[in-house]
Amino acid sequence: MNQEQLSDFMLKCMKFVDKNPKSKIIQEGSHPFSSYLEMEYEEANFKIRFRAQRSPCFNGSCWVKVWSGNTEVFEAQGNFMSEPFNTQAKIYTPGDWENLLK
Repeated sequence: MNQEQLSDFMLKCMKFVDKNPKSKIIQEGSHPFSSYLEMEYEEANFKIRFRAQRSPCFNGSCWVKVWSGNTEVFEAQGNFMSEPFNTQAKIYTPGDWENLLK
């Protein structure tokens, strides 16, 4: 997975959590120069958690973690403005869990 594909995949995970009614907000807040959101979706043996922070003065940051069962199958981080960019994966284990994001 190249960097552009990884950024797109991170965004797909974030949108899945953000739009899913079963998701919950873990933390959120804003200050004059920064805002952040951390959310989590969990059901049966599947869990996604992300955090995005952005600022008008500098590049923000984000991370996404995905678990299938008790195993972490995806972890990536990068910069964030309106979507992830300049991303790097720490863990990526392809599998059936990816089909759950549709």
